[in-house]
Amino acid sequence: MSGPISRGAWVKLYKQLQREANKFPQYNYRVFAQRRIRDHFEKNRSVVESEKQQQLYKKGQENLELLRRQLFLIAYKMRECVKCKSNEYTNKSLVMMINECGHPLCKYD
Repeated sequence: MSGPISRGAWVKLYKQLQREANKFPQYNYRVFAQRRIRDHFEKNRSVVESEKQQQLYKKGQENLELLRRQLFLIAYKMRECVKCKSNEYTNKSLVMMINECGHPLCKYD
């Protein structure tokens, strides 16, 4: 195994994880993910063993890929009207009305 991971690499991983977590459209998921990332980094801040650091770093990279896949699936599942580009997250009125394009996600302006 190689030596301990540099501080810059940890900061980069932390920022990447936080950026990806910030992309969740739902507030509760976004805040939960950000808090979990921060808590795990703070909990393992004092780890000095090189092998344990390597394991934690690898787990962090795997979690980054997991976040990216999850965000892709959320974006893929999000329905959107082709004509007016209204989707489940931009239609905040919760009243599903039909306008000139005929899509039930659309609302009157």
